[in-house]
Amino acid sequence: MKSFLSSRFRKFVSSSCLLLAVSLLTISPAQASVLGARIQAARIFDALSSDWHLRSYFTSGLLKEGQSTTIRTTFYAGCQYKIVAGGCEDAFDVDLAVYNERGQLVARDSSTSPLAVADLTANWTGTVYIKVTMHRVRPRSGNAAHYVVQYAYR
Repeated sequence: MKSFLSSRFRKFVSSSCLLLAVSLLTISPAQASVLGARIQAARIFDALSSDWHLRSYFTSGLLKEGQSTTIRTTFYAGCQYKIVAGGCEDAFDVDLAVYNERGQLVARDSSTSPLAVADLTANWTGTVYIKVTMHRVRPRSGNAAHYVVQYAYR
């Protein structure tokens, strides 16, 4: 019980410190960055129970409005996945689609939000393709916004 509490406490403290540091910064549209996108994604992961394992590696980049990118990774049979794509302060609408190795859509989030979340329980072990699309960005952003893709599993 003590390790569970200390683990939850450390997670709370680290999340609180990150949010405090960000709140002390005033981020203008020109300063929008990967940090803003990571904070969006962290909101989902902070709410997960302790039996989820957050993949420490994340993918990030800059996408123009209407542009997409695809990330290739491996998922394992029997594991439940929560895939998150977060956009920075300049992102208005980020979408996420997950395809299996045959190109079939297996999970997606197409809500109108700068944060996209897709859930998937893999019934196979193999390659998946995570497609992130930046549908809408802030008009004064130079027509582009940063994104971060990360996932957790259990």
